Amino acid sequence: VEARIEAGPDPAALAAMQGVEALGGRDPERVLALSKPFLERLDSLTRLRLAYHRSHALRQLHRHEESSRGFLEIAGVTTRLGWLRGAALMFHEAALCARLRSDWEAALQAWETCLKYRERISDAAGVANALGNKGSMLWELGRLPEAQACLEQVLTAMEELGDEHGQALTHMNLGNIHVSRGENAEALAAHQRAVSMFEAL
Repeated sequence: VEARIEAGPDPAALAAMQGVEALGGRDPERVLALSKPFLERLDSLTRLRLAYHRSHALRQLHRHEESSRGFLEIAGVTTRLGWLRGAALMFHEAALCARLRSDWEAALQAWETCLKYRERISDAAGVANALGNKGSMLWELGRLPEAQACLEQVLTAMEELGDEHGQALTHMNLGNIHVSRGENAEALAAHQRAVSMFEAL
């Protein structure tokens, strides 16, 4: 896909976009039909938005692999244009699709790329989110020491952000990792911290 955005109007694509927005996500098959003629060239903002809605519609229809490919295609365009915030979001969406089809490796790769871009744009909350998701995928893959190290970074980030809900959730996830490692005392302590924080919210 050529990474170039046309400055001029794109009336046909705009009309399709208005039709998609009018649906409000209620008819994913119709979203696919409306967006299909405009996907060969993602060379306008409207066409990028149509591709984004199409990928969401595919996910609604449980066509997760196609949905993931769509988000990754948009990520490629936005990356080449230097739109790193948008690219990070597309890798996040692709990772969710991979997770839904239990492809932990693909989800991990997508979240690692998302993390890289969010670090580059200094998005502290986004970095913490991507780290947390990366840690979850490492856990699913049985890479427990790496998962624990990742979630400990998340905990530090959540403390710096003042996100008490995020801290509580991370303590819970760290406790789950301790359970997986057979570290029952550490698991109990982490879960108790999580419960105390949740109760205080």
